[in-house]
Amino acid sequence: MWIFILSVLSLFPLMAQTESEEELLESLSEGQSSEILEELQDLRENPVNINKASIDEFGKIPFITQVFIHAVIRERQGNGSFRSLEDFRERLHIDAGLWNMIKPYITVKSNKFDGITFSIRSRFQRHYSDQENLNDAYPGSAWKMYHRIRLSRKNVFKSALLVEKDPGETHPADHLVGFVEIDNLYKNIRLVIGHYYIKSGQGLVMWSPYGFSKGVYPVSSVKRNSGAVRGYASTDENNFFTGSAAELSTGFFHLVLFGSCTRLDASFNSDGTIKSFPASGYHRTAYERDTKERITESLAGVRCDINEAWGSIGATYLFTKYSLPVKNSGNKNLFSFEGRNHHILSLDFDVCFSRFNFFGEVARCRTNSMAFFTGCICDADKIRGVVIYRNFSPRFYSPHGHGFSASSVKNERGINIGFITKVFKYKINLMFDFYRRPWRTFRTPVPVRGDDLYLWVSKRISSHFKIKCKLKFRTKEKYDEYTSREGIPSQILKTQRQKSLRLEFLSDFNQLSFKTRVELNHIYDTDIETEWGYTNTDETGILFFQDIDLDCFNPFSIRFRWVQCKTDSYISRVYEFENDLPGTFSIPFLYGEGFRWYMIAYVNIKDHFDITMKYRETNMKKLIDGSNDEYGWDIKKYLGIQADVRF
Repeated sequence: MWIFILSVLSLFPLMAQTESEEELLESLSEGQSSEILEELQDLRENPVNINKASIDEFGKIPFITQVFIHAVIRERQGNGSFRSLEDFRERLHIDAGLWNMIKPYITVKSNKFDGITFSIRSRFQRHYSDQENLNDAYPGSAWKMYHRIRLSRKNVFKSALLVEKDPGETHPADHLVGFVEIDNLYKNIRLVIGHYYIKSGQGLVMWSPYGFSKGVYPVSSVKRNSGAVRGYASTDENNFFTGSAAELSTGFFHLVLFGSCTRLDASFNSDGTIKSFPASGYHRTAYERDTKERITESLAGVRCDINEAWGSIGATYLFTKYSLPVKNSGNKNLFSFEGRNHHILSLDFDVCFSRFNFFGEVARCRTNSMAFFTGCICDADKIRGVVIYRNFSPRFYSPHGHGFSASSVKNERGINIGFITKVFKYKINLMFDFYRRPWRTFRTPVPVRGDDLYLWVSKRISSHFKIKCKLKFRTKEKYDEYTSREGIPSQILKTQRQKSLRLEFLSDFNQLSFKTRVELNHIYDTDIETEWGYTNTDETGILFFQDIDLDCFNPFSIRFRWVQCKTDSYISRVYEFENDLPGTFSIPFLYGEGFRWYMIAYVNIKDHFDITMKYRETNMKKLIDGSNDEYGWDIKKYLGIQADVRF
């Protein structure tokens, strides 16, 4: 029935991400999806006016560097406004690759509409299984529900309210957030009331719930661009503030004063102190509901920076107080935060000289532990490159930070090198990251290290065809457990290595496009001699998928994907980026042997009403109960429906 409905709707342009956006989003995790996608969608709907934009406004555009932004402003000031986008491209000598990535986000025209805009988005999602209802164990509805209302007027105010519940939760408004932003409240003062987040420096003290990491764009994605206070109405149930923030901008000086009082999920020790802060956002079982909003986090802070033609310098101070003390349990969290009060002070800089951009941030917290992050980007005609160094103390604690790292902003030292260039019409992106965790932890009782090497090569064969290749080499030390002959659990240190090869073939014929991917994943580790002999891992996983995008019957579109996979076990699992309903995506992992397919249908009615549906099936082989050699199919299904209304 669902296949029939989707087939009918397909006779109905698909709100899918662009190729460059998909590659950028693959460096995120699935839980970080909503906010970044909505920022990208807002940027497409309200592109940056290159004749009027400030440095901060240009900083919203992904894929570009601070050197490029300063070059645009110098050209605009020296030779006047840009007459058209083509004039902009010619005067800045932008190559075809970068041009295709930034074109959707820029304009030379001002949006003359200054009336009130209003939008409503409702989304319903559910997972099914042939074996059982996946949510029978929980008392609430198996449907995941999302509703968001937005109301705004350009340069006057912006507001939003979001209500969401996860599958199995009983309360229809388990997650409720919203805000009101008032621009130009008094002269150059801007006010945000409700839920909000702040991006400061390089993210060591404060950042949004998401942050780009190691990915296909090794230069622009590793550096953070500090920004203004933003209202928060997204699905991540952690890492936002609740209260108000006032922002003052007077030419070269920028000041933010903010305060917050947020209820947090918490679990407790037997003496009533805080044991941990659960971050899943689920409140389905009695235990999960018992942890919901149990303590209060009160905080206050200030952010100031000075902006000049050569760049900016800034400082951030954040004071945090919990309603109950945090206490570690035993030796499991040796370097974790303890106490009720915490504060962090940081200094940051972002400076441009000619074709070089120097940036960094240094932060110090209550325990006198420090975090240091610095780097340099070179944006030359034929090559763009970046070098980054980071050093995070094991006792550094930043509950609202999200800096670039291999795991988290603590107990890590590392160097990251990346560049983008073009050789004989082949575009080459290379990134190498080497890191160490110099202090032992409970799970890893010795210092460990690792490194990642990513290489992307792409070439456009013709106006319709493009080929891409990705190589990934990863090495990391890890502890594995085994049981001795006497039955005593023991641990051994292994060096695990991963090699991945991905080939993609893309073709685009106006209203019809295809994408084919083949990926091979090989994971192995060193032979370790134990009393049982040598122990090692040597596994392989393979993935194939085919995309078909059809946009022949405006305003109706359809996207279809078929996925085939085979892996030796969970260890050699393979990942694939999946488009979903507008404002969401997923990066699921697959293991075992089987296939998966999905179909997305989209209809737009007079630019005011959109309906999107997605149906997906995953079929994986599994051993039949009671049999040693007979296999059946484990079938899991997913249905998503979304409606968007805007005026």
